[in-house]
Amino acid sequence: MSLECSNILKRDAVFSAQGDISGRRSPKKVIGRGEGHYLFDVDGGAYLDFQLCNGAAPFGYANREHVLAAAEQAERLSAVSSEFITPERSQLAEALCLSFATAFGVPGRVHFAVGGAQAVDDALKICALRSGCRKVLAMEGGYHGRTIAASNLSASYRYRAGFGYDRISEPVPFPYCPRCPYGMQPRDCDLFCLSQVRRLFSSEASGLIDGEGGKEIGAIFVESVLGRGGHVAMPAGYLRGLRQIADDNGLLLIIDDIQMGLMRTGRMWTAEHAGIVPDIVLFGKAITNGMFPTSGFWARDDIASPENWPVGSSHATFSASPVGMALGLATMQMLDDATLPETIETSGRRLDEVLTALKGAHPFIHSVNRRGLALSLDICDPATGQPSPKLARDIVERAIAARFHHKGQRYGLITTHGGMHGQMVMLAPPYRVTEDEIGLFAGILEAVLSDLDAAR
Repeated sequence: MSLECSNILKRDAVFSAQGDISGRRSPKKVIGRGEGHYLFDVDGGAYLDFQLCNGAAPFGYANREHVLAAAEQAERLSAVSSEFITPERSQLAEALCLSFATAFGVPGRVHFAVGGAQAVDDALKICALRSGCRKVLAMEGGYHGRTIAASNLSASYRYRAGFGYDRISEPVPFPYCPRCPYGMQPRDCDLFCLSQVRRLFSSEASGLIDGEGGKEIGAIFVESVLGRGGHVAMPAGYLRGLRQIADDNGLLLIIDDIQMGLMRTGRMWTAEHAGIVPDIVLFGKAITNGMFPTSGFWARDDIASPENWPVGSSHATFSASPVGMALGLATMQMLDDATLPETIETSGRRLDEVLTALKGAHPFIHSVNRRGLALSLDICDPATGQPSPKLARDIVERAIAARFHHKGQRYGLITTHGGMHGQMVMLAPPYRVTEDEIGLFAGILEAVLSDLDAAR
């Protein structure tokens, strides 16, 4: 460790509160710059990044189109209170609404927020205004952010522990077939997990309805492809079933696409894979390629109309920031490339082949999951097949610490771990990942897994 790095860490330890996740890496990493699909620490260490700011920078670091868009906007209008309209705001709202209209065939409106968790809070607000209910159904394994409201919607108790607020959601099982919570097999289960959601509305015994048309639930709030829950895609039939349950019971269906929307799965919006029309869709992260915390929601026109979502329903000084809007427009222009969906799917299949080959060679890989360029490895104890969060963490830490030799440079690999049991090694590669980078990724991961095999 260099003197510069040591001094940075000393200052951080004294002057920075430690309540965030900057201490997740051990030892802590001090990143000095990013270029393309790589990060570089202050000591010159290089890392192939297959996580890209939690999926928020799919076009890579210092991407020229985004840098120019931000610089040109900052020179013209760097900031303005959100009580004013800018040309860029109206243009980005229109571009997003056209995208949703193409995907779902219905008109809608866009509301801008700052950061994913605020978009979640605002979606809960508009749901309450529409339905009169504050409570929602949500998925086991779901993650929606760390504000008070979003934490109480997310699945894990540790996000809520110690803050003294009641949960605002009722959890229902996420259909992850390789580890079915009911011990069933996809070939003959007939989506049994969906029948358990439907059952909640069959009588007042569930505690959600009163038997006379009254209900405590206003919406079904889901990630149709889990983010922190493990990069796992919901079967299309399950999402279609949730749409039907929502229709049958007068509920809104809200899709949280903050992490997986904007082409991560090979489609602009994850509900497209199931061919259903959601009532509300949340977006964020990738909309500015990670350069400004812009987020928001799209809702059907009858939901987001001024009558149902009046002036003052929400506010943030930096919502619809001129720079954020300009970055969003640059992103939408890049996503408009007709070749991008096939590029994402081709790269996803190639990476799937790599991971499936590794699964055949290493018995602690239980299963491989993929939807587009959202991938994960389910890591298990090879003796029992049970989830192994410790081994998943070990793979992630060994990968970033690797010094794999490639074309005159030594590289580590950035991934992350999560999942319902903490056992998933999760990947969010760049949209235009190269074959050379896939080869580098395969080499680093194979070396890490082989070392683990040798150590067992």
